[in-house]
Amino acid sequence: MKNQNQPQTTALILSFSVLQSMTCLVPVSAVPVRDIASAQAAYQKNTNDRKSAEDLAKAYLAADKPAEASRILEAASEAAPSDANLHYLLGESLFRSNKFAEGAFELKRASNLDATKGIYAVRAGEALLAAKRYDELTEWCNQSLSRVTDDKSKLALQWLTMSAASERNKTSTPPQRTIRANTEEAGGGR
Repeated sequence: MKNQNQPQTTALILSFSVLQSMTCLVPVSAVPVRDIASAQAAYQKNTNDRKSAEDLAKAYLAADKPAEASRILEAASEAAPSDANLHYLLGESLFRSNKFAEGAFELKRASNLDATKGIYAVRAGEALLAAKRYDELTEWCNQSLSRVTDDKSKLALQWLTMSAASERNKTSTPPQRTIRANTEEAGGGR
């Protein structure tokens, strides 16, 4: 059976690709990391080490294993709840697992913990767009525009706001018109 959401999913992916090129974002998979085996070995030595958990999660993300990365990052972010980068990586792994709403929650948390990194706010917006939470996305972008300082992130947030409006217009139903027959004009009033 063919996936009926394929054109819409493809459009979202293309939109995200355009957004990434606009903002010069570096995907997590482009960050050099150790291979999974060596990252696992380092993590097993000390499961409480935030850096080894982050390295293992990045290795899983680079290997396109976001569910495994989420498992590691959930434990790490519970141990370090104020670490914005861990919440960002957790949000990214959830996003890549198509858990857009959960990803948006973690990405928003990362942005609230460290407002200096515009990428956190932008990725939260992308997750909200993918989750089809257009009203929340518009509100998030408006809040983030006042905090984000770099122009590329501001441009991306404005683009996301316009995308939310466009998507909202696509999904809204047109107003229904009621047609009333004038009985006199129709010859029924005589």
